[in-house]
Amino acid sequence: MIRSALQRKWIRRLAWLLAFTAVFLVVRAWQTRDLITGPAPAFELLSLDGTILSPARFAGQPHVIYFWATWCPVCKAQRGAIESVATDYPVIAVALGEDAATVRDYLAGAPTPLLMASDSDGRVARRYGVRGVPAMFFIDAEGNIVAREMGYTSAWGVRARLWLASD
Repeated sequence: MIRSALQRKWIRRLAWLLAFTAVFLVVRAWQTRDLITGPAPAFELLSLDGTILSPARFAGQPHVIYFWATWCPVCKAQRGAIESVATDYPVIAVALGEDAATVRDYLAGAPTPLLMASDSDGRVARRYGVRGVPAMFFIDAEGNIVAREMGYTSAWGVRARLWLASD
């Protein structure tokens, strides 16, 4: 009798875990439904330091294209994780719907290893299917999108996807 009650308890826990996992995967699929796959679209944006940023600049190595915004609390929470990854891998950080002056003001006094650019008109974001932030695209050495994420991703999660892009 005790064993059967214990088994039912674990079966209920397993059922809840499976249901939670299924809901999580459905929500994730819905969030990323518009994000593109395949070859990463080419673009050129003027960085905050005046250089041209383009995914072609990183041909032959895995890199991240990260769409974010100054008003986004999740982007703010994720900033440290993205910056830690940017010390080892190239990260092009594209401020969505922000002009360069707004981004400069936001970053004032806080140096960053991210390669920053402004997509004030959303032109680049539309090419990638981005409708919200934060959004990340993980690009392999051949320029193909191997993973994409929407929402918060830990530094370990970013590194794991870049590791997969390195194969």
